[in-house]
Amino acid sequence: MITLILTAVLVVITGVYAYLTFQILQTNRAAVAAMREQIAASLRLYVSFDLVPFGSVLIEAHLHNTGRTAAHNVRVTTKPQLRRVLRGESSPAKLTENVTALLPPSAEVVEFIAGWPDFKKWHAEQQFSGAVSYSDSTGHLYDEPFRIDLSVREGMSHVGRADMAEELKNISEHLKDIKRYLGR
Repeated sequence: MITLILTAVLVVITGVYAYLTFQILQTNRAAVAAMREQIAASLRLYVSFDLVPFGSVLIEAHLHNTGRTAAHNVRVTTKPQLRRVLRGESSPAKLTENVTALLPPSAEVVEFIAGWPDFKKWHAEQQFSGAVSYSDSTGHLYDEPFRIDLSVREGMSHVGRADMAEELKNISEHLKDIKRYLGR
């Protein structure tokens, strides 16, 4: 009888031990999965697109990989279509028209879009929505949506960038000095 009771107690203890071991195993699996996700997030690539105004002078488009690995087949789409204006002529922006085959970590591609007056002429609302689509080296696809509203920056004061007209005047003066010096 005592053997039967001891056997039953041993069976119960073994069952509890097996249950607790199973719970520990499940917890460890969840912890390992969370660590893998954190490692993947820290190593993954992040590509962003933005329109950057310089005071009230001009607008540039910036495509930037802030991740730790290279981005492949980067495509930027915008609604409405982003247009660049050069010498009074408008055409689709190259960053939105072409696919960037490779964007290494920390790399940035910058495209001149327009001066503010031309930009406002072609993009009166100054608002864009869209997405940056790209893949990593394993072929995993990413799609980063964005919304840009430049109308909130209109009329903002801006400090820290030189006035382009003043800088061109300074360059011209320096070139005149160099020409005079070399002419002697």
